[in-house]
Amino acid sequence: MDKQSINHKKLLLKVVGIFQYHNITNDPDNEIYYTQLSRDVDTCHFILHGLTTYPMKIKTAYAESQSSNQADAYVTKIKRVKDDVLFIHDGYGWKKQSYVWAIYDIGNVIGKENVLNLPQFEAWLTTKLREKKTAN
Repeated sequence: MDKQSINHKKLLLKVVGIFQYHNITNDPDNEIYYTQLSRDVDTCHFILHGLTTYPMKIKTAYAESQSSNQADAYVTKIKRVKDDVLFIHDGYGWKKQSYVWAIYDIGNVIGKENVLNLPQFEAWLTTKLREKKTAN
């Protein structure tokens, strides 16, 4: 497995760790749970159930370095997603100008509020959980 793939797997584990920290498991008997996808037509990696009105797909992307050139591919993949989706990005490569533009373009497609790095995702999750608790 190449370094990019290894780091992407680590990113997926970080997302699962954030879920677990907030007592969200993959048990569908719970009100709020996640499903980790192995193959998804939208190339998403998770579906978060029970927190928002509709299940929220989550696409994660790791950019290893500034020499990476996959920015346009992420925009294309996100444009294919027909459901609500969060885009979580991580890695040093996201500072590269083409990736900055990709984040901008992805935000225009799915909404800037749905394009997050890991700390922003955890803050989003905390806020949504608080809103859910207050609504009940």
